[in-house]
Amino acid sequence: MLKFISRTFLLISIAILLLGFVELTVRSWDNSYKMKHYWMTTNAHRVECLILGNSHTFFGLRPDVLGMNVFNLANVSQTIDYDLLLLQQYIGKCKNLKRVIINYDNSNAFDASVDETEPSRATFYRIYMDIPRHSLFSEYGFELQHASTLQAKFQKHIRGNDLEADSLGWGNGYQSGKRESNATSKEKALLRMEGHTFDNFNAAKNNRELLFRIADLCRANKIRLDIIQTPVSSNYFSLIPAKQQQFIETTLLSCVEKHGASTIDLRNNNHFKDSDFFDTDHLTDCGAEKLSKLLK
Repeated sequence: MLKFISRTFLLISIAILLLGFVELTVRSWDNSYKMKHYWMTTNAHRVECLILGNSHTFFGLRPDVLGMNVFNLANVSQTIDYDLLLLQQYIGKCKNLKRVIINYDNSNAFDASVDETEPSRATFYRIYMDIPRHSLFSEYGFELQHASTLQAKFQKHIRGNDLEADSLGWGNGYQSGKRESNATSKEKALLRMEGHTFDNFNAAKNNRELLFRIADLCRANKIRLDIIQTPVSSNYFSLIPAKQQQFIETTLLSCVEKHGASTIDLRNNNHFKDSDFFDTDHLTDCGAEKLSKLLK
C-alpha cells in the first residue's frame, strides 16, 4: 500500500512539474499584451496621445502616422471595461498625456466583458498586464485553462508571428496585399452583422456607464477624449440596426454634453474605398494610414 501511495505521489508530482513547465514556457513567448505592458511601464511618461479600443483601433490607428509620442493600447476584442481598467492602470504614469482616442461603435458598444465571452483574454490582462481584477489562483490566472487558445498561440509561435503588432502597439497584420477580392461583399457583411446584432441591451447599458467614467477620468486629468466611430465598408454600414445606432448616438450626445468628450463619426466617410478595408469593418494598413492622417 505504501509503495502504491509513493508511486501515485510521484506521478502526480511529475504531472504538476510538466504542467508548470508548459505554463512557464508559454508565458515566456512574446505577445502584444506583454509587450504593451512593458512599453507602458518604461515609456508612459513620454506618451502624449494614447489609443484605446478593440480591433477597430488596434488595426485602424497607426502611432507612427498620428505623430510623436503616440502609443496604441488597443487590442483585439478589448471591451470597454478593460479600456477603463487600462486607463486607470497607466494614467498616473502618463505625466504628459494630452489626448485619448477610443472607438465606441457597433463593434463594441453592445459587447459583454471578455470575462464572460473570451475568458482567455481576461487571463492575458491578468498575467501580462497586471490588471488585478481576478486572483492569479482563479481560472484567469493560468494559460493552461484555455486549451483552444493555447493551441492557436502555439501555431502562431511556430510561424514566428507571436506579436502581430509593431513597436508602438499598432496591429500590423491586416496588410492590403493579403486582402481577399470579396472582402467587403454583401454576403460577408451579412455574416459579420450576425455577430454584431443584439436584442438584449443590458451589456450596452453597462458599457455606456463605463464610457462615461472614462470621459470623467479624462476630464478630471485635463485630457482631451476623442470618441470615434471608425470607418466601415458601405455594405456593413447599410446593415447597422437602426435601434443600435440610435442607442450609440444618444450615448455619445450625453458623453459630449455631460462628460466633456468630443466625438467623430467616420463610419461612412468618403475618404475610404472598399479597397481600404481588409474585411467589412476593419481597415488594411493603407486604410489605417488614411484614418491616422485624418485624426492627426
